[in-house]
Amino acid sequence: MRREYDFSKARRNPYASRLKQSVTIRLDSTAVAYFKRLAAELEIPYQTLINLYLRDCAASGRKLALKWKPARRGRSLTSAREAECLAPRRAWTVVHYCCAGRPVARSLSAIR
Repeated sequence: MRREYDFSKARRNPYASRLKQSVTIRLDSTAVAYFKRLAAELEIPYQTLINLYLRDCAASGRKLALKWKPARRGRSLTSAREAECLAPRRAWTVVHYCCAGRPVARSLSAIR
């Protein structure tokens, strides 16, 4: 090793902005099992597969058809249907498309 290094002509890493960011997310066990099974077939790490899938979604602009009503404070509920929509565990509804192309709405708790 040298005693001194000259950093006067050093430049920043041009790829630094492309580095991956470590995040913590909570996933359903069925989703993790699916990606682990698929990753084993492809012989790649499952976290890499999840990253590739999410990058593909972001690049193509893919969006889920979600219906969500946030609970509002001080608001009286007018119907049982509205109460169901505002319940914390059933707030999210995912719209799936069946074979015939018709949308089928299901709550996330029904999917799990």
